[in-house]
Amino acid sequence: MSSGVHSSNPVVRSVIEGAAPRPACVAASRGILPLPQADLLEILVSFYNGSDAELKENARQTLSTQSSVALDGTLTSHDTAPSVLGYFIAQDHLPAAAYQAIIQNANTPSSAIAAFARRTTSGDLLELISLNQQLLIRDKSIIEAILGNSHRTSEAERRASE
Repeated sequence: MSSGVHSSNPVVRSVIEGAAPRPACVAASRGILPLPQADLLEILVSFYNGSDAELKENARQTLSTQSSVALDGTLTSHDTAPSVLGYFIAQDHLPAAAYQAIIQNANTPSSAIAAFARRTTSGDLLELISLNQQLLIRDKSIIEAILGNSHRTSEAERRASE
């Protein structure tokens, strides 16, 4: 399990660091531990990326049931863990509004944005990424991803080339 806990909630830290009792971990992996959504998602993503087969499978199933409507506030929140944003931007089934929220969230890892920019077929989302000039300056791989994506718009290409 990851030791890079974003949440300040001691329950989240205990679960992710492996100090919580097994029943609490199983409950969290099934999404039934009463926590704020951002905290629960951080635990679920940690389990999903972890090595415990039962917790990983439970987390996979629980994450797959998250509706984009329920995620709206979480994806825009500055309290959302980078790992959660990285997980959701890597998914192929989200509506454009969810990707927009993730792209605009300052906690989204630039490596996740670069990976998304390489694979998306949405010129509009590539254009949105290209609007964040500070991000492009900070991580040149995003520029390369935009320019290497055949779905880029002329505006996205112009901004990435500047």
